[in-house]
Amino acid sequence: MRGQPTANIFIDKFRQWHHAMIKPEHAKAFLIKREIESELHSKYDGQIAGFYKLFHLRYTLLLNQFKKSKQILHECIANRTHKKTSLYYFYFLFFRGLCCHKFKKNDAGAIRFYQKAEAFIPFLKSLTNVEKADFYYHYGLSLSRCYKIDRSIYAARLALSAFKKEKYLECAAKCKVILGVNYQKKGKAAVSEHHYLQAVTLAKYTSNRQLIHTSYHHLGDLYSIEGKSRKAINYYKKSLQLIDIGEYLARAETSFEITKTLISAGKHKEALKWCDAGLQYARRHELIDYTYHFQILYHQLTDGFGMMLYKYLENEAIPFFKMKNEPHFVQEYTRLMMKCHKENAVFVKE
Repeated sequence: MRGQPTANIFIDKFRQWHHAMIKPEHAKAFLIKREIESELHSKYDGQIAGFYKLFHLRYTLLLNQFKKSKQILHECIANRTHKKTSLYYFYFLFFRGLCCHKFKKNDAGAIRFYQKAEAFIPFLKSLTNVEKADFYYHYGLSLSRCYKIDRSIYAARLALSAFKKEKYLECAAKCKVILGVNYQKKGKAAVSEHHYLQAVTLAKYTSNRQLIHTSYHHLGDLYSIEGKSRKAINYYKKSLQLIDIGEYLARAETSFEITKTLISAGKHKEALKWCDAGLQYARRHELIDYTYHFQILYHQLTDGFGMMLYKYLENEAIPFFKMKNEPHFVQEYTRLMMKCHKENAVFVKE
C-alpha cells in the first residue's frame, strides 16, 4: 500500500509530460522529463520504469530521433508482458502505431495497432480528453492516408471537438487539415476549402510556420485540381515563403506543383523557368525523386511527348520508381509513356 501513492504521483507526472508533448511544448516537455528522471533514480519501481520507457519513446518520436526510438521500442516490446496494466497496454499499442506511421511509413500497420488500443479506451477512466483527442487525431491521419475516408472524418471530428474545448489550437488546426484532405478526396471542394481556411486561421494563433505552410499548400492543390490556376499559384507561393532554411524536400515539392500548375494553365515559358530552377535545386540537394520528376516535366516542356521523353520514362524514371516501390508514380508515368506512344506513332516494329 505504501508504494501506491508514489505510483499515482508518477502517473500524474507522465500525464503532464504527455500533455506537453501533445501541445507541443518542447521546452516544458524537456523540463518534465528531467524532473521525472531525477525522481526515478531515487525511487526505482519496475512498473514505473516501464511507463517511463513508453513516454520516452513518445518523446523521441516528437523530436524525430528515430534511431533512438527504434532502440527504445525494442526494449518496450521485450518487456511488454511483465505485470502490465490496461493503461500500459493502451499507450504501448498507441505508440507502436505511431512508430509504424513515423519511421516505417506503414499506415496500414499503424491502424492495426490503433484498433487494438481503441478497445481499451472505454475502460480507462483516467485518460484525459486531450489524450483521447491526440489518439483519434493520429488514428484519423493514418485512416486518411489509407483512403478510409468516412472513418477518418469521424476520428478527426472527435479529436477536433476536444482540442478546441481545451484550447489546443495547433492540434485543432491539424485536425482541420485532415478534414480538408478527406473532403477533397470525396470531391466536396467547398467543404474542403472551408476546413483548409479554418486551419490557416487556427494555425496563425500559433508559432508553427510549417503548419501554415501545409495549409496553404493544400489550398494550392485544391485550386489546381479545380483549374483555378491563379489562386493555386498564389497559395503555393505563399506556402513557399514559409518553408524554413534546410527544408529542401518541401521546397522542391512546392516548386514542382507550381511548375505543373503553370503547364496546365498554358504558361509554358514561365513553367520552363520554374522547372529548370527546380531541376538544378533537386540535383544540388541530391533529391533524387524530384530530379526525376522535374526532368520529366523538362522533357515535356522542351520536346513535347516525343521519343526523348518516352525513352527517359522507359529506361530511367519508371525503373527507378519501381525500385522505390512507388506504384502511384509507376502507374502515372506508364500512362504518360503510353501517351507518347499514341501521339507520335513512331513506335513500329523494326
